[in-house]
Amino acid sequence: MMKQLTTLVMAGALMLQAQGPVGPPPQGPRQAGAVKDYLGLTEDQITQLNDLRRAERQANQAVFEQLAGKQKSLRELLQGGSSDAAAIGKLQLEIETLRKQLEQSRARLRDQARAVLNASQQAKLKTLEEAAALQPAIAGAGALNLLDMPGPRGGMMGGGPGSGFGGRRQPAMR
Repeated sequence: MMKQLTTLVMAGALMLQAQGPVGPPPQGPRQAGAVKDYLGLTEDQITQLNDLRRAERQANQAVFEQLAGKQKSLRELLQGGSSDAAAIGKLQLEIETLRKQLEQSRARLRDQARAVLNASQQAKLKTLEEAAALQPAIAGAGALNLLDMPGPRGGMMGGGPGSGFGGRRQPAMR
């Protein structure tokens, strides 16, 4: 029974560890420019949104540091071959609690950021949300060469028609 519990706890720990670090996705100037143009954001709105993000990052700095420390401790326990199910489970619960705190903070930030938008911008944002839900299908269609996919620098990924997976040219079928 104890061996099964230890195995279960370790499997859960590995799944949490595989999720990777928690934090806001990187935002480059290109993405900000595209959304600014699409939504018609003013410079004042951009400033307000950036200020909100900066304040949220500062407010969560201690949580990010705690999370990183607990993830490191968990990783060290697992890599060290520890069979201390209680310590591993405790760290998993603490990590999950910190992740939930960050999710709640992001939800509050999202609400505050959306409050900066006018009604027309909020309607356009809804369209973006609907399009984002299609991302997995779009990626799958691109992988099967059903769609030309824009590359990281605005070009087309995959080398065009017949290039197959990973941009490698496939021999012509005869």
